[in-house]
Amino acid sequence: MTKKQPLYFQDEDGKYITKEELVEIVAASVAKANIKKCRFPINDEQANETSHLYGMIADIGGGNFSNGIEESRKNHSYINKIRAKSDKFSTAIFMIFIAAVTGGVIKACWEGIKSLVIVNKSL
Repeated sequence: MTKKQPLYFQDEDGKYITKEELVEIVAASVAKANIKKCRFPINDEQANETSHLYGMIADIGGGNFSNGIEESRKNHSYINKIRAKSDKFSTAIFMIFIAAVTGGVIKACWEGIKSLVIVNKSL
């Protein structure tokens, strides 16, 4: 069994540096570049699904991500219009139902009153 050799990297001057030194250099570079965390904190499960989301948007746009975003916007606008019309239609149907029931109750009451009047007249 061979012993693993430590990992070394060669810099631009031809000198070899260790993995730890490379990590320090990268960390210093990131700090110097002032790279911040993502402004949208998401958990690992959500992060794994972002590529799926981007793929779906590209598919909607026929392979073009930008077109997919615009097409999605149009679809959402269309769905919102359908929902608004559906709400108005449902309200209209409900009002017709209430009017019919109210009319039926009034008609039944009126018929009852008429029959009482006819019965009282015959006495």
